Amino acid sequence: MMEGDGPMAEGISEAERVRRQQYTRDSRAAVQLGIPLDTYLAKRDENLQDYTEWMRHEMDRIGVDDPAALLPHFAVKIEEKAVAAARTADKETAENVLKTLLRKMLGALG
Repeated sequence: MMEGDGPMAEGISEAERVRRQQYTRDSRAAVQLGIPLDTYLAKRDENLQDYTEWMRHEMDRIGVDDPAALLPHFAVKIEEKAVAAARTADKETAENVLKTLLRKMLGALG
């Protein structure tokens, strides 16, 4: 038995250990995003479905059977989504800063 392993650790199956690790990763990701775990999981499932459909469509469009052939296309798609998300975040941040400044100015005038 390794240090830190208690008597309960011996009874946990490999599948249960993996499930718990995934639950911990999912929980941390949800917290980082500031959303409930069930919302995070639903959004992840939706994203997986969207990417799966996109991959099937692209494989048909390009005429390939090996999904690995899509890796360059996939990288571009991810980059485009990341840039769009960053622009949205920048815009929202700028709008929030502007609103805060306007409130301060109006408060100073009133």
